[in-house]
Amino acid sequence: MSLTPMTNVKTWDNRPVNMTCIAEAIPNATIKWYKNGYEIFDNDVYRVQLSGGGISKLFITPTKSIYDEQVFGIYRCEATNSLGKNFINIQLDRATVPGLVNDIKIVHIAPTQIIFKIYNDLFDGGIPIKKLYIEYYEKYDHQNVQTKELPFSKLENDYIIDKLKPFTIYVFRFAAENEVGKGQFGQERQLQTKSETKPDKPEFHNLPFDMINRDEIISPFPHKFTVMWNMPPDNGRPIEYFEIRHYPILRTEFGFTPLHEPIISKISVYHDEMTSKTLTKLKSDSYYRVELRAYNSLGFSEPSSIIFKTPSSDFPDQDYSMDELNEGRLSFPIGIIAAFIMIFVILILIIMDLVFYWLVMMIQLLNFEI
Repeated sequence: MSLTPMTNVKTWDNRPVNMTCIAEAIPNATIKWYKNGYEIFDNDVYRVQLSGGGISKLFITPTKSIYDEQVFGIYRCEATNSLGKNFINIQLDRATVPGLVNDIKIVHIAPTQIIFKIYNDLFDGGIPIKKLYIEYYEKYDHQNVQTKELPFSKLENDYIIDKLKPFTIYVFRFAAENEVGKGQFGQERQLQTKSETKPDKPEFHNLPFDMINRDEIISPFPHKFTVMWNMPPDNGRPIEYFEIRHYPILRTEFGFTPLHEPIISKISVYHDEMTSKTLTKLKSDSYYRVELRAYNSLGFSEPSSIIFKTPSSDFPDQDYSMDELNEGRLSFPIGIIAAFIMIFVILILIIMDLVFYWLVMMIQLLNFEI
C-alpha cells in the first residue's frame, strides 16, 4: 500500500475528486473502499473503478445536500488476498480560502518604499497560497485606493511596496489568495514613510565570478570590463547621475594597495532599468577596484564597491598617462602633430598661389580689353 500517491485529498465548492489506492500483492488482492465502517458501493455520489494490477480508484461527486455531512472524513482502502489483508487510510478535507493576514513584519521604511515580510504560520486554508494582495492609500485620501498583487513564497522573502510619497502616512491592509479564492482583508495598519534624503546605495549585478574561486570576479577581457547595476530608490529626489571611480590595486599579504589616483566617470540617468558602464584601457593580469555611488540634489549615496581581476593577454599593454585615462582618449604623438601642421601650411601656400595666379590673369584680361 506504500505506493498509494496521496493520503490527504482536498476539495471545495462541490468539486468532484478521486482517490487512488495501490496494493502490491502476490497473489493479486481484492480491493474495497469503506467509510465509517461501511463498504462503499456505486451510487450518485460514489463510483469505484478497478484498473487492474492492484489499482483501485474511488470517484466522489459531492451534492449540496450531503456535502458537509457525509463526504469529508477518513476513507479506508482495504486489500485482501489468500495470505491476509492490509489497508491504508485516505483523508478527504474541505479546502477554504486563506485566513486573515494580520501578522506582518516591517523590515524597512524608506521615503518612497516599504519592505515587509509575511510569517509562515499564515493559515492557507489547506491549499498553498499563491498571491498576496495589498490595498493602500494615503490617510487623508480615501478615494485613491491602490491594489498591488505579489506572488507568495513560503521562504519569507521580502515584499516591496514602492513609488510612495515621502513623509506621508499610508493605510495598508493585506489579503491572501489560494486556488479556492481570495480571503478577506486583515486589519488596517498605518505607516509613515520617511522624509526625502540621499539615494540608496546602488548594487552591482551580473558579475562574472570565477568558476573555481567563486569569491573572485574575473573580467572576460584583458583590457576592458563592463559593470552593471540597477536603479536604486531615489528616496524622494530624482537621481541625476552616477559616479564611478576605478583604479588599479596591488594585492599583498595585508590586503590591497591603490597604485594611483582613481579615474572618475559620470553616467547620466536615462531610464529606471539596469545601467552599465564599460571601463577601458585596463592593464592585463591586474586587479582593479570599482566604486559606484548615486547622486541626487541632496547628495551622494553610500558607495558600492567591487574588486575584479583582468586576465593575461598575448599582446603587450599600452602605457597611458593619467590625463589620457581621465580624458578617455589618446594624445597624438608630437611627430604626427608636426606632420599635420606641415600639410596644413602647404595647403595654405597652394591656395594662396592659386589665388595670386587668378588675380594676375584677371588683370591681364582687363588690360587686353582696354
